Amino acid sequence: DIQGAINAGIDQVFVNYHGLETKLQPTYTVSSLKELESIF
Repeated sequence: DIQGAINAGIDQVFVNYHGLETKLQPTYTVSSLKELESIF
């Protein structure tokens, strides 16, 4: 839950498989789990 993490001050990763738009501003947005390697 992106909003919950924002409220707690925790970085968030939005895995956006379908290129959807969000009103929230996650710390990171990736389109596949493979992209997580570059974050971690």
